Amino acid sequence: MSLTLYFLRHGETESSLNDVFCGNLDPDLTPQGKLNRELREKKI
Repeated sequence: MSLTLYFLRHGETESSLNDVFCGNLDPDLTPQGKLNRELREKKI
């Protein structure tokens, strides 16, 4: 029996670009963050 774990970081947001801690907020992804999400979805 084997187990595969995937560890993914959050996508790029304006807050992460500006080194702002968001805590419980859910900021929108930047265009680059959306592209990265789409590429990851295809790989998984």
